[in-house]
Parts: sequence; C-alpha cells; structure tokens
Amino acid sequence: MKRFIVLGALALCLLSGTAMADKARNIASDADSQYHAAHLENHLDTTDVYCTGNYVKVRNKINGKKVVGHLEQADQFQLLDIQKGWVKIKVTYSDKTSPDSHKGMTGWLNADYVDCYCDAGEYAGEGEANGFVYADENCRNYDEVIELYIRALKERWNSDKISEFGFEPCCFVSSMESDGYLLKDLNGDGNDELIILPRSCLEYRDAEERGILYAVYTMKDGKPIRVLYSWTRRRNYLCTDGEIYSEGSDGAAYFTACIYDIRDGKAVVREGVQTTDRMDENGEYLEGTVYLRMTESHDFYDGEEISEEQADADLARYQKMLLTDDKNFVSFAEYEKNPDNGNKTRR
Repeated sequence: MKRFIVLGALALCLLSGTAMADKARNIASDADSQYHAAHLENHLDTTDVYCTGNYVKVRNKINGKKVVGHLEQADQFQLLDIQKGWVKIKVTYSDKTSPDSHKGMTGWLNADYVDCYCDAGEYAGEGEANGFVYADENCRNYDEVIELYIRALKERWNSDKISEFGFEPCCFVSSMESDGYLLKDLNGDGNDELIILPRSCLEYRDAEERGILYAVYTMKDGKPIRVLYSWTRRRNYLCTDGEIYSEGSDGAAYFTACIYDIRDGKAVVREGVQTTDRMDENGEYLEGTVYLRMTESHDFYDGEEISEEQADADLARYQKMLLTDDKNFVSFAEYEKNPDNGNKTRR
C-alpha cells in the first residue's frame, strides 16, 4: 500500500512539474515576484536560502526545457545568480530524502520557490528602495495599525490583498470577536509592543492547541514597525516574560524551536534547539538525528551538538514559558466599541 502511495505521489510530481510547492512569502502577483527576486539579491553567494517545495524542477538555463534534476526542501544550496525572475543555484548538500538531486548539481529555477530566513522586518526593509511598501509601514501609531487590521476584516480582503500586506491568508486575522491585540512591554524598555493575535493564543498551555500570534510591532524612530510575523513554516507564540517562542520546519529532517527577544527593532535569537541529519566526515548519511544548540552568535545549523535528552528538556521548558493570561486582550470588536482603548495605543 505504501508503495502505491509513493508511486502516486511521484506521478503527481511528474504531471504537475513542481509538486507540493508553495511560493515564497505567499507570492500572488508579478509585483510580489519582482520584489522577492530583488530581495534575494541580498543573499547572493550565500547558502542562507531554501526551497519552498519538493520535487521542484532545476533547469539547464533560464526557462530551459532540459531538466537537470529536482530540488527538495531538505536540500541545501548556494545562490549563484539572479536574472529575469530565475535563480541559479548549486547544491551543497543533498538530503537522503531527495530522489533526484546531488551535491554539485547546478541549474536554474523560478525565484518564487526560493526563500530566505529573513523575518518580516528584514524582508520588508528593502521595500521603499524597490518602490514597494507594505500597508502597515505607513502607519504613524499603534491605533492606525489596529484600524488597518479592522479594515481588512470589514472589507473582507481576499488572498491577493492579504498577500500584498505580507501575510499568508491562513496566518491572518479572520474575526472581529476572536482576534484582537495585546499591549505589553516585551523588552523592558518602558514602551509597549503591539501584538496582533487571536484570544486562543493565550488560552492553552500547549503550543499545538493554541492559536498563533499574527504579528508583533515595536516603536522605532517614532513609528511602529513589524518585527515578527507567523507563516506556515514559522509559528510564533507569546511567552510570560515578553519572549517570543517560535517553532517551524525547513524540511523533513530540519526542525527549529527558539526563543526570540525584541531588541533594537529586531527579533533576536536568545536560545533554541535545531535538528538535522547525522553524517560522517565524508558526508555520508548515518542513522539518527543531530540536536544542535541555537544562540545569538551562530548561524542556522552550525551550533554546538547537544543530547536528545537536553533537547527534549529545553523544548519542555519553552512550553512552560507560554503566556496563558488573556485579561489584557482586547478584541477588535471591543476596540471599536470603547474609544478609550484607542487613547492607550497612541504612542
């Protein structure tokens, strides 16, 4: 039975060309694609990028007919060039789950299916230079940010409109009553951050049961900026002492769980745990999983190795840090009914 399932999935891949592939950053228009390709130029000659889908075709040239192989989410590669919405890559690590890639494989694929690890603020940072600005970048205070989300709900923004706002539709506000905001000083500087989230993000102890927070804003240079947001592969939750717990996956063998601090207008890793494949010194795969320690000072997947027991203990500790107090939560519906709520957010 499993064999038939695998064969069926492979057939789907062959028919569709790019199987199980979601576009990066929920790209929905040509303008999104142009902006995304321009941003990826910041990552040329690096390996801090990844493929957003599985069995993505790698071609011999831009829009070429010849397919040299297929890229998987778990593969690692270097970004060599960007032209006309296409990226040239060289595989530096082919995962054992990849049926049709190999170390050294070089070719071109659509830039829409390559993403980076930049958070929302870093990704949007090049916006004005490229003539693209997210709607919340024009907000002058927290009130205007909140009212922008309310407008999105009342106007029933479609997927394209939500994508233009920089969100995935599945990770965006959907209810005036259940969704809202929280004002909380997350970094102890005496100024509140604005957290857009559903009430369910504060109601359960286990991250798997609770809703994700949608976005975090802080004040910088007298105006609100978005420093963190959730998407399909990166889910964020609020912790009791102002930290942000974040968890996500970069492929079958790659899981990340970390604690972020909001500092100087950015989300900075304090600590975390990552998993990756175990290999010998020749790059051959071995049985078992490697558990790595994350800190502010290291890049992804190059931290100190720790035991599985230590990793499990850290993950359990992170779960206990989650905030379960919703007394300061204000729904969007409540915000509209009580004008005094607005006075509290104008700062």
